[in-house]
Amino acid sequence: MATYATAGFSISGGEAQPMAPYLRAWEDKRRDGIEVVYGLVQVISGPTTSVTDIVWEAFDEGLKAQPRFTTTRYLQNTIEAARDSLGGYSVRGWRAGALLAAVSGRDLYLAWAGPAVCYVVAKDQLIYPGYVTEETARSSGALGDAGEVPIRIAHEEIQEGDVVVLAWSQLSNLIEEDNISALIQSGIDPAVRSLYRMASEESEFAMMLLQFDTA
Repeated sequence: MATYATAGFSISGGEAQPMAPYLRAWEDKRRDGIEVVYGLVQVISGPTTSVTDIVWEAFDEGLKAQPRFTTTRYLQNTIEAARDSLGGYSVRGWRAGALLAAVSGRDLYLAWAGPAVCYVVAKDQLIYPGYVTEETARSSGALGDAGEVPIRIAHEEIQEGDVVVLAWSQLSNLIEEDNISALIQSGIDPAVRSLYRMASEESEFAMMLLQFDTA
């Protein structure tokens, strides 16, 4: 069993909110062996409300299904549902990145498509989940693109004190990733307040930090 703390924010139209419209949590998945699922949507183009509503609706439906295989496959199926839903609006040019992170004890399961950022800040290094590198994490397509959109999946075992970063891709424009480790040393709440100040001039942005304390 693991305990963890979260801190994050969404900025939409220049206004900040704790979660909506770009962050969401599903805390009713215990029957599936999952403590919580966190979601992030990065709108690339199209009307914010419409694009996020399409993706969240697909996530809601996908997460209602009973996992039949692995947790990563369960999340992948849900991302695929969002890809198919938003793909119906490709002629309008609506595009988004999307990410799901499921917590089960010390295990973190991930699935994402598009430019959203996810990595783990460990004690002495940044860990990119699975076989994803810094370069490949930024080179995928987006939901709403014509044709196949690569969906990445990963599983990481989280250690005490590790912090998971989920964010829009422009996070790297606000702060060098190597500097986030130092910022987090003060705790995730002060870190998020500092990151919000850095992002305060952004009209649209979102990020979340998850810090684990394994028992």
